[in-house]
Amino acid sequence: MSTRLNRTDQRRFTTFLIVIVAVTLGLLLFSPFGIKRAMETRRQLQEVKDENKLLMKQNEALQKEKIRLERDPIYLEKVAREKHGLVKKGEI
Repeated sequence: MSTRLNRTDQRRFTTFLIVIVAVTLGLLLFSPFGIKRAMETRRQLQEVKDENKLLMKQNEALQKEKIRLERDPIYLEKVAREKHGLVKKGEI
């Protein structure tokens, strides 16, 4: 009779462990601070880093363009004519 209790106790203990493991895994995967959320946050962080790199390159190009426009009057005139359709007095 004592072996029967031991087997019953073992089954209960095993069932209890399985439930605890399942609940723990569920919390790790689906809680607000779980693995799924961490992976999503990492993906978003990488997207922001990529966008930041692109913006840094664009900013660098714009800075170079600004310096060129400030220092090169011939280039400034070319841009004014081609991009903005400006003309000198008496050209029309």
